[in-house]
Amino acid sequence: MTATAESRKKDHIYMHQFSNKGTGSSATISHFCAKLQVWLELAGLPYTLIDTELPAGPYNKLPYIELNGEQYGDTAIIIDMLSTKYDKDFDSGLSNEQKALGNAVKRMFEEHTFFLCVNDRWFNNLDLFGGHFIGTVQSYPVFMRPLVKLIAKRRLLGATYTQGVGRLPEEERKKRLHEDISALSTILGEKKYILSDDKPTTVDATVFGFMWCELGVDPEYEKVCAFCQECKKYDNLMSYYERMLKLMHSSK
Repeated sequence: MTATAESRKKDHIYMHQFSNKGTGSSATISHFCAKLQVWLELAGLPYTLIDTELPAGPYNKLPYIELNGEQYGDTAIIIDMLSTKYDKDFDSGLSNEQKALGNAVKRMFEEHTFFLCVNDRWFNNLDLFGGHFIGTVQSYPVFMRPLVKLIAKRRLLGATYTQGVGRLPEEERKKRLHEDISALSTILGEKKYILSDDKPTTVDATVFGFMWCELGVDPEYEKVCAFCQECKKYDNLMSYYERMLKLMHSSK
């Protein structure tokens, strides 16, 4: 959808994101767009999603938001700003040890697991996931869309190579993804949420957001997605996923 500058409402958040044209429940194919949408839902703040085809905003990436005529980029910066502005600190009741653990889980997901997922999407499942990507760039002429997909593939696989996981053999990548998801299952244990039974905290926006945009893209993609298959090995993770999904739907 679009919203003109003249139609912008005061204190209403306009979030620019990659869309999802698959038949799953996630509104986006982007892990970080999903993370921010989950946080906004948990915070109960009014927002509108704006499908955006190319990276843009203050840091030339998605998502970014517009709020009262200003643009803000980077999910961590956006969440910190909104938490302060609207008094939405989900972590205020946590101990220092819990906060440190939450930060470590976020770093694992955002700076390691993320790149393993990107590599799986654009290297192992290019034909299937690439089709979903092409669905998000409908403003391009039909003959140009495969070229846009190729450019995106080179850029994203290049990022995994620079980060390091893209240089590894496939079996090593599978091993590391298994280790990440196994660690998450151990940390979650029997709790309702990653750090407590009481309520979701900031780390839940990251973890569930990532799960949602993998498990929730499309049923056919879910069958081949390495992240999805790893999560399905752990009953507590799938129960957590369903619990968070219901929480998201109940906030509508």
